[in-house]
Amino acid sequence: MLAEALATFTRRKKLENTYSYGGGIVTILASGKDTAGAFSLLESMQKPGSEPPMHSHQNEDELFYILEGVVHLTVDGVVHELSQGEGNGRFSQVVSCI
Repeated sequence: MLAEALATFTRRKKLENTYSYGGGIVTILASGKDTAGAFSLLESMQKPGSEPPMHSHQNEDELFYILEGVVHLTVDGVVHELSQGEGNGRFSQVVSCI
């Protein structure tokens, strides 16, 4: 079983795992190396207007959970407004933008 093969880890936001990206910062809380490639967990704080262009991922699914603020997420041309405490899952090859 995969869970038995992986070591338990604890990670918090530090300079060593936080990077400038677009108009904000991204912290890597769990990397593919930590999870044997099963998933990554990122915390992202972005300024309004710093969103990426419409795009899709070939092999990666994405899940968003909003800690604070409001996000407008466009998935297949439909805009979803997400606010604190809400989440949204997107699956590979779906064209989207946050």
